[in-house]
Amino acid sequence: MSASQQPSSSPALDPSSISRLALPVLGLVGGLQIADPMIASVALVPASRGLDLSPGVTALAASIATLALAASVLSAGSLADILGRRRVLIVGLLLLVLGDVLVAIAPGAAVFLLGRAVAGLGLAASFSAAYAAVQQLVTPKRLGSSLGMFAAVGGITMLVVSPLAGLLTSVDWRLAFLVVPLLAGISCLAVLRVVPVLPKAPRARADVPGQVLLAIGVVGVLYGLSRASASVSDPSCWGSIAVGLAALAAFAVAEQRSDHPVFPIGLFRSRIFQAAVIVGVMWNLAQSASQLQVSNLWQYVYHYHPGEVSIRYLPCLIAGIVAAVLVGRALSATGSVRPAGVGCLVAAAGFAALALVGRHTGYLWFVPGLLLIGTGTQIAAVAQSQMFLTEAPRAFYGAVASSRTTVGAMGYAIGLAGSSVLVNRLTTGGITHRLLAAGVSPDQIGQGLDGVGIYARTGAAPTTASAKQALSNAAPSYLHAFSATMWVFAAVIAIAGVASMLLLTRRHPKSAEDAITRAQVPAIPTA
Repeated sequence: MSASQQPSSSPALDPSSISRLALPVLGLVGGLQIADPMIASVALVPASRGLDLSPGVTALAASIATLALAASVLSAGSLADILGRRRVLIVGLLLLVLGDVLVAIAPGAAVFLLGRAVAGLGLAASFSAAYAAVQQLVTPKRLGSSLGMFAAVGGITMLVVSPLAGLLTSVDWRLAFLVVPLLAGISCLAVLRVVPVLPKAPRARADVPGQVLLAIGVVGVLYGLSRASASVSDPSCWGSIAVGLAALAAFAVAEQRSDHPVFPIGLFRSRIFQAAVIVGVMWNLAQSASQLQVSNLWQYVYHYHPGEVSIRYLPCLIAGIVAAVLVGRALSATGSVRPAGVGCLVAAAGFAALALVGRHTGYLWFVPGLLLIGTGTQIAAVAQSQMFLTEAPRAFYGAVASSRTTVGAMGYAIGLAGSSVLVNRLTTGGITHRLLAAGVSPDQIGQGLDGVGIYARTGAAPTTASAKQALSNAAPSYLHAFSATMWVFAAVIAIAGVASMLLLTRRHPKSAEDAITRAQVPAIPTA
């Protein structure tokens, strides 16, 4: 029997033999993928100062774990198919412990970067195996509610770790990097205790050249997007993106010709999978753009301290946890995945609400937008999770499940780069316009803008007259740029939500079980 003829559901396990703690443990592992980069972002500034990292090394340190994760996650999922998900899950957790311990004891830049790269590999292996294992532990009718619980436990992990990371960072940044190793070690012991050995996929090997092309493609695109945040005209930005896109195109061609493809390219013919990719890009884009830009606005304009930012962002996290549980139950009850598009529309409404805040409005004006974004992104995320799992052919189950993370990384990077470019360009244009209107000569405008940039990076007050005047104009210009960016993202996310709903309307499974048992992908060679 070919892989395309096999059902996507894995061989059934005896429900009585599976601990009720297995799903929460897998959710904790999934939460580490959110907690680790969050801790790294909080602790990076004091770490860069403590280790005397150059700006270039600091930028690499901020992205190297994400690049390692995105480049290896699909290969890790494929290995989990072949070697067994429980085994790959444990190896990933051990790599995560090793990586962040190296970071915590790093004497210099080299060990710090090595540790973050190893941590990225560990996150790829542990998350891909944990996420793919969910379907094997539950019946098809419970898949939606189980994915909701998986996401909710991850959100609770973030809820606990976020203020803890801020507290430990204020004491010593090295202590903050020991939180994830502690949780990963506990998770590893719990996996050995409550997660059973899971059946392997019916294939023996995967296409190594295809995996290499995919890694080059993903890293090229993500690195280029990260450079766009600093300078959209930088040749390394567009050059990296071009190389990445070329590698991805070569990957698609190679996989179609391979006797042992790592990913079933024919899956992109599925309207449900097309919608899942769109939704995956959008909810990650919404999450990254809102977190970054709201945090920056609070610090630059409202002058909140980093600890205050973490606390004030909690409504978004709490709303997401509640939404994940509720939408998971709804998916199990109805089997409909159309809430994915609805989630995008709710998140878009959140961005529109944030666009209405003013310089002198209080914190409570932000709460409706935060609640809508937290709710919408989790509605989309849980529904999208089910779409990926139910569309995955059994022989490529881990690889397809892991591709959700790759899609998410793309969306997250686009959100960071796109929102940063828009806010920076609009802020610079606004300051320039205000300076010219005030009679500042054009040759002094550059000096004024440089003073604002130095203040934003270091907190050092400007000394020249043009820089002082530019700084006085920075807040209203920044707020205008923030508002315009929120409107743009609201429109993009809403359009994508409508597009995904149209795709799902054309082909909509009546239940999760129907989706699992439908024919999957044509012309997949026998394993």
